[in-house]
Amino acid sequence: MAELEIIGVPFSNFVWAVRACCAFKGVDYTLNPARPHSAEVLAIHPFGKIPAMRHGAVRLFETRAIIGYIDAVFPGPKLLPQEPVAMAKAEEWLSLINTTIDQVMMRQFIVPLVFAKAERHTVAPAVKALQAQVAWLEEALAGDFALPMGFSAVDADLVPILNYIKTQQEGADAIAAAPKVAAYLKRLLAHPAMVASAPPPRA
Repeated sequence: MAELEIIGVPFSNFVWAVRACCAFKGVDYTLNPARPHSAEVLAIHPFGKIPAMRHGAVRLFETRAIIGYIDAVFPGPKLLPQEPVAMAKAEEWLSLINTTIDQVMMRQFIVPLVFAKAERHTVAPAVKALQAQVAWLEEALAGDFALPMGFSAVDADLVPILNYIKTQQEGADAIAAAPKVAAYLKRLLAHPAMVASAPPPRA
């Protein structure tokens, strides 16, 4: 079988998610640490976003598509439940994380502060939205909306985001005020799949 290639910088939360899924299933892959909008990425993703994937003749972009392909093609434990209701719940979580939680926590909070070096006051609206999302996660983790598996694609998608917001005081405070979220993050960060795929500290 052709070798799987994951394309994207390791500190991307979505690249980390895909790599965690590979680690969980025991899938060998090569990481090509190409940056967004680089020639390697643009050859696959029309808008230059990461991750991208190459596997023989197969080319894919978008995290959910890549994770679904890896789960379907490679042996190992499943990343998504097979029972219809649990599967739908997992898809519900993935959609929410990718379209809403990532947009607030990463694109409006972490990226401006950490990568663009923005003034802290400029992310005040994102901080309020982040606090509301963490509070909602606290309720969701305790209720019927709880995650459907011990480790799944949902965990791989969510944990890097929570880990990154915890590096900033506002995010750390929000998580500290949500003990179920804090316990969830601590437990999942120690999972072998997350440890094996964790990006190196940025210089």
